[in-house]
Amino acid sequence: MELRCSADGDLTLRGTACRAGPIRDGAPALPEAEDWRPVPYRATLLAGTATGLVPA
Repeated sequence: MELRCSADGDLTLRGTACRAGPIRDGAPALPEAEDWRPVPYRATLLAGTATGLVPA
């Protein structure tokens, strides 16, 4: 799994583990493993270093 943090603290993930999810009838297909997926949290940054997580 890869984690990416933008300059404003937005987090995204990608990788094979990110494709895991519940199977639901009629649900849209999960993104491909190579696609970046947003995370419901963002990093709090201090001088470019992540110091914590807060809800997005």
